[in-house]
Amino acid sequence: MTQDTTIVSKPYTNEHPACLSGFWAYVRAPWSDIRFIVCVSLLFFVLLWCIHTWYGLSICVVLVFIYAYTSKIFTRQTTVFFLPFVWFTVLSLLFNGLVFGTPDMVILGNFGFRISGIIRTAMVGSRILCMIMICTSIATRFTVLDAVICIRSLLSPFRLLHIPVDHIELIMSMTLCSFPPVMREVRMLMISQQIRGVAFHNVSLKKRLNAWISVFVPLVIRFFRMSAFQALSMKEHGYNGQARRLPQPLARGAWACNLCVFVIGCVILMVF
Repeated sequence: MTQDTTIVSKPYTNEHPACLSGFWAYVRAPWSDIRFIVCVSLLFFVLLWCIHTWYGLSICVVLVFIYAYTSKIFTRQTTVFFLPFVWFTVLSLLFNGLVFGTPDMVILGNFGFRISGIIRTAMVGSRILCMIMICTSIATRFTVLDAVICIRSLLSPFRLLHIPVDHIELIMSMTLCSFPPVMREVRMLMISQQIRGVAFHNVSLKKRLNAWISVFVPLVIRFFRMSAFQALSMKEHGYNGQARRLPQPLARGAWACNLCVFVIGCVILMVF
């Protein structure tokens, strides 16, 4: 008895998810382009510092929190970046509230507590928090290559002024590519110091400073060594300041993205 090994061919079916086409493709294309996102963010930063009412600032803060929530940046790793902002806000509230002169509430002589300083600092702190959250969302949403392409696209008009845009792009790409290795080195140094018994938390300020010094001193040495190795490797692979070293993907609806970037850039120039 022989076994039937006949292969039955099946008709080809495209199982990829359906992509948007037509009008919605042109509408959604700019929002997936980092150039458009960066220009909108710059315009939003200008809007933040032009608003002087709590109603408008509250609307901006709500919009930023919605964008940050959709970008999924509220994780345990990213919350560490917001801790310096918390200390900055506390110190700013302290030094803006405790002023000399004729305060609203006297604490000790003429050294008192001014409510206007608290309100002014709260508005400035809200603006800075919005800027930090937007920058963090952009950094977690796009890659280093996208950031380099964005820098080249935004600096391309300066070619008419004979500014070496390609060399600036190369330097920025080297700088951006060095951030992930530096963060890995910091994590490894902290782990090695903790194994040796160095404490970074729940200790006095002096011991904490000494602990971070033991991390930053080797980090600087490793950073310069790593930069030299990176420069040699890029030189061996033929990287230089020539034009169009990196690809520039043009998605569907790129003309709409370029038009939006041009309009937003003109608005920013008119505001300044």
